[in-house]
Amino acid sequence: MTIPGMAPIIVIGILAELGDIKRFRKFDQLASFVGLIPSIYSTGKKVQVRGLTHRSKTLIRSYLIESAWVSVRRDPTMQTYYRTHVGKQPNKIVVKVAHILLRRVWHVVKSGDGYNRT
Repeated sequence: MTIPGMAPIIVIGILAELGDIKRFRKFDQLASFVGLIPSIYSTGKKVQVRGLTHRSKTLIRSYLIESAWVSVRRDPTMQTYYRTHVGKQPNKIVVKVAHILLRRVWHVVKSGDGYNRT
């Protein structure tokens, strides 16, 4: 709950939906489980990177997206990140912010330490 933009209800919901977050050895496994990765369509000759994958835990993903909007308003680091991507579609930037928030949650739970802004 020390992560800016993450309300207690949201954190409880995310952790309840994920179960034991320590079962994911790598962050990429967690991001894939939540659905914050791109969908890729591949044939023998070309590869298309599409939007977010449809295989996801939609409740967790929606919690993270909503928290990302709050984090962009309250966390100076996220505000800076959001402003560096001005000109792109805001929804796509917020998905990237949600990905960063998920990484922060994963790190806080794995390490057992609180979130440090430094």
